Amino acid sequence: MQGVGFVTAWILGLLLTACAFACINLHVSGRMGRLCSVSNYDDVVYLNKAAHVYFKAKRESIAAAATELFTRNLHAPFSVFNGLLGFAVFGYGVEQAYQVLTIVVLSASFSSP
Repeated sequence: MQGVGFVTAWILGLLLTACAFACINLHVSGRMGRLCSVSNYDDVVYLNKAAHVYFKAKRESIAAAATELFTRNLHAPFSVFNGLLGFAVFGYGVEQAYQVLTIVVLSASFSSP
């Protein structure tokens, strides 16, 4: 039984180390990496699209935003919805989109197979 506690503590330590590493990387990237520049590169096109739909809903209506969202080809649909959900729940910002993605990843990690 003592070995199980050690393994659990080891796994928890690895998880916390990975989370700390991810937070440090996001912080550094936000200060001087790709996240501090204008979103004009391919891997964050979804943030631009999510922001466009989010502000369209605020300016016009949810129906206009839904029309924009569902009548255009999306670069990465899951990522666009993830960013949009982050903006809607936590407010507008790059970190908010990644907070939702973190919740999704942790939920999938701890769910039963």
